[in-house]
Amino acid sequence: SQGKAIIKNDSLMWYIDTPGEKNYEDASNYCNKLKAEGYSDWQLPSLNKLRTIFVGCEQVKDPSFCDLDSFVESALKGDCSCKGKTEFKLDCYWDSVFDAKQCSKYWTSTVLRKSCKGGCPFFIDFAEGSIVAASPLNKYNFFCVREITKKDEKKSK
Repeated sequence: SQGKAIIKNDSLMWYIDTPGEKNYEDASNYCNKLKAEGYSDWQLPSLNKLRTIFVGCEQVKDPSFCDLDSFVESALKGDCSCKGKTEFKLDCYWDSVFDAKQCSKYWTSTVLRKSCKGGCPFFIDFAEGSIVAASPLNKYNFFCVREITKKDEKKSK
């Protein structure tokens, strides 16, 4: 067992034992200060990193449908919601290894700069299957993530 952190794929390690809903700044600070599993380089995941655990709807998972480059500049380019795009609605659009956590809205570190004074961070709503930008004062759930490096691989052998 991995303890409270779980490894999702070859390059990312997820810490999921986070303390529930926080505003954007508090969530980001929590990850930046986190020391867990012997590591201290945790961070709030970017939109593209958080997408890697999204399942059941290419509309949100695949950046070519829902383009990130234009996100940061103006607004969502393309359709970033699964509504009406899948044969059946999933209860939760994430990998089942995350099922112990509340399926809801999760912060990303990616921020919409234009059309939102001061910047509005994006979140993924895993219950609805969508990507949305919101006020940083809103309180949502979050995971912390770190990239697994070559040094880590040597450490685990």
